[in-house]
Amino acid sequence: MTLTAPPPTLELREDAMTDVTVVIIDRDRLLSRGLELLLERVSGGAVQVVGHTSDGCHAVEVVRRQRPDVVIVGLSLPAPGALPVIREVKRLYPRVRVIAMGGPGTGVGGADAGTTGAVAALRAGADGLVDTSAPPEMLLAPLRAMAAGMSVVPPAVMAALVEASTRRDSDRVGCLSSEERRLWRLVAEGLDTIDISNALMVSERTAKRRVSVLLTKLRVGSRVQAAALAGRCGLFDAE
Repeated sequence: MTLTAPPPTLELREDAMTDVTVVIIDRDRLLSRGLELLLERVSGGAVQVVGHTSDGCHAVEVVRRQRPDVVIVGLSLPAPGALPVIREVKRLYPRVRVIAMGGPGTGVGGADAGTTGAVAALRAGADGLVDTSAPPEMLLAPLRAMAAGMSVVPPAVMAALVEASTRRDSDRVGCLSSEERRLWRLVAEGLDTIDISNALMVSERTAKRRVSVLLTKLRVGSRVQAAALAGRCGLFDAE
């Protein structure tokens, strides 16, 4: 698992690292009950499942009543589905940590992560991912870490996300002409509109328009973002 540290203002309380209350939301009641028993057993009682439901429509109500540290949401949850549940829980109870749980075909293990429910769950607000095929004892560290404010993503998913981001960046760069690449370098160097117009020997109005077109092509919202993208893509390394 890949752990992301919490914000500096978040204290890692000792009780948060040892005692964790959990609500399980999953369509498979047998799996939920089995997971409850196993988590409590392998944790020696430190992890306590205080509620579970197989009905996504009642999920938020269960969370409201129990106010757990962590909510585990199965990605195969029937309508309204896991993503609306994750979004609503995080909207109403932002301090509650949400784990998206999935098995084969959901992307939690990393396969096809760019287009699967695993990435969609992270975008919906999930704080981490766990694989249902993992031994129960392997879930304890992620549960405690997320209860303490960290985020947990399997290495394969993280690698797939980085690869997908790099591929998207490359696609954006590949559509630029040599003149646009030169303009991009000027923007990334921090030149203002006047300096850019002088370097390109065009009017300030034309320089401003060209920069606007460049930002649109790069799909960024500012010159600062364009400069950051240049760094990620190694624009100056190719010089």
